[in-house]
Amino acid sequence: MNTVIENINRIELVGRIGNVSVTKVGDTEVVRMSVATTYGYTNLDKEKVYETTWHNVTAWKGEKVTEDTMHKLKKGVDVRVVGRLRAYRFVNADGSEVRGYEVVAHEIEIVQE
Repeated sequence: MNTVIENINRIELVGRIGNVSVTKVGDTEVVRMSVATTYGYTNLDKEKVYETTWHNVTAWKGEKVTEDTMHKLKKGVDVRVVGRLRAYRFVNADGSEVRGYEVVAHEIEIVQE
């Protein structure tokens, strides 16, 4: 009996844009932005604690990431991002290895204009 294992790599963020840039690459455009998400909880001392995480997001212009949407992405705008998590690593100019993660988005929705 063959068992099919479904591999899923999906991430959804709802947060606020920090930095954003749109660059033309050949005949299309790519947007790179940082998105902040905040998680709140109450610690053992009954104090409210907020933890903010910054995410690097990259998206190519396409069916669900339109040129119109890309040019409305500005610092402070709230967005919903759906995509996949991608790990990367490279050796920079000084010879040290850099590792990180980025969200490769296939859908970006502005939740506030």
